[in-house]
Amino acid sequence: MAKILCVDDEAFILEIIKEILHGEYEHEVEVRENGQTGLEAVKSDQWDLIICDMQMPGMTGIQFAHEVRNGSSSNKDVPILFVSAFSDPAKNVAQGLTNVHFMDKPIIIPILVEAVEKALKS
Repeated sequence: MAKILCVDDEAFILEIIKEILHGEYEHEVEVRENGQTGLEAVKSDQWDLIICDMQMPGMTGIQFAHEVRNGSSSNKDVPILFVSAFSDPAKNVAQGLTNVHFMDKPIIIPILVEAVEKALKS
């Protein structure tokens, strides 16, 4: 069982991910609705995986990831799984970030589970 932080501005997406990963796979999942509250969670707790949307108002997923990687918390090397409707362009933007993974929206349950398992093994 892994401890997973999910950061997305869409409540429906957070609900789906939490229901699948907690309800069916018994991972501990906490959700945050924007990058700033996500960073607070990164600083205050230890995570095995961070799932993050790419397109969020206020702070993009890439900005969030840079803050995590450049921060002083114990989570600076935790794998980050980006979820985006635009994953191919996102891969170009994310160059230079370490231990990042990508998954396309819309969320398809078997693909989500596979992406989480792969990221947790990295």
